[in-house]
Amino acid sequence: MNFYQHTRKTVQFNKLNTPVMIFVMTVLFSLNGCQSIPEHQFRNTHIYCELPQSKQLQRAISQSQKTLILHHCQSDFYRHFDILLTIASGSPADSNLDNLARFSQWGVQQGIISQKQNEEFLRRYFTPHMVSLDYHSDFNTYSHCSMSQQLPEMQTLLKQELNQKRLGLAEALGDVPGYRQAVKEYQSLKFLLKNVSTACQKT
Repeated sequence: MNFYQHTRKTVQFNKLNTPVMIFVMTVLFSLNGCQSIPEHQFRNTHIYCELPQSKQLQRAISQSQKTLILHHCQSDFYRHFDILLTIASGSPADSNLDNLARFSQWGVQQGIISQKQNEEFLRRYFTPHMVSLDYHSDFNTYSHCSMSQQLPEMQTLLKQELNQKRLGLAEALGDVPGYRQAVKEYQSLKFLLKNVSTACQKT
C-alpha cells in the first residue's frame, strides 16, 4: 500500500468515526471540567438559607437577621424564632424577652410579618393568658352552640398555645409561675368548652 492509499484509508476511517470521536471528546472535556471546579465554588452556586449557629442569643439573632434580610429566606422567620427560643432556653432570663421582642419587631419593620402577627405571636409565647381564640372571630362567643362542631379545632389551638407558652415562659424566660398560671387557664377553658358543647347537644 502506497502513501496515498494509506492516507485515503485513514481519512475514510476518521469520517466514519467523527461522531464517535466528538462524543468521546465531549465526555472527556466535561469530566475534566467537573474535576477542575473546586467544591466550595460548586456549593456557592446553590442558594440556601443559613440558620443561626451561635449559642449566644444576641449573636444568633444577628445571624438570623443577616439571613432573613434575603427575600427568598423570609418564609423561614418562624423557624428562626423557634431556634432562637431554644438558644434562649440555655440561659433562661427576663432579658431574653427584650431580645426576642426586638427581633420580632425587626421582622415587622422589614415587612416579614405584620404588626398584628407580631402582637399575637408575643402574646402566645410570653403571656400567661390564653389568647389563641381571641384572634378567631368564629370562636369569640363560647356560648354559641354552633361552636360545638369546631370543638376539636379549638382544643387543638389551645393545646398548641400552651406548648408555645412552655417554650416561651417556662424555658426561655424561666417564668415557671407564669407558665403554671397558663396551665390553669388552659384547663379552665378546656372544661368550659366541653361543658358548653355537652349542653348544646342536649338542646
